[in-house]
Amino acid sequence: MTLLRVYNNNGHEAANASSDYRFSDIMHDFFGDTGVRNFSTPRVNVMEDNESFTILMALPGVEKSELSINIDKDVLVISRKKDEESNAQVNYTRREFDFGSFERSFDLPEDINVEKINASMENGILTVYLPKKDEAVDRGPVQISIS
Repeated sequence: MTLLRVYNNNGHEAANASSDYRFSDIMHDFFGDTGVRNFSTPRVNVMEDNESFTILMALPGVEKSELSINIDKDVLVISRKKDEESNAQVNYTRREFDFGSFERSFDLPEDINVEKINASMENGILTVYLPKKDEAVDRGPVQISIS
């Protein structure tokens, strides 16, 4: 099994999304809405099977034309640059999401076939398919005959 490392906006590895979320909730409950919580970082699920990795990113309200997906030096970067809309007349009592800029990066293992990566977006979910190189696909046990 290969590892696909996931990083948040701050460049720190996101080891466990659920523990990250609980910590954010604790910080919000303690400090209130002071900007401690990074609510503009979309949540991801990363799955691996024998032939590929699949990244699912929750992006409700985001158009695919607003997204950028790039690979540089074996790092996949999914980002959205958007001018922050500030409305001084809005007084949030709790704020858990926004539609601002973000950047998520993923260290790609050597066995990813970069030429065949593709992405699609449907119902607010971005799906990035990362196939493994043919030589990296585990074909299971092979019986060798003796001649």
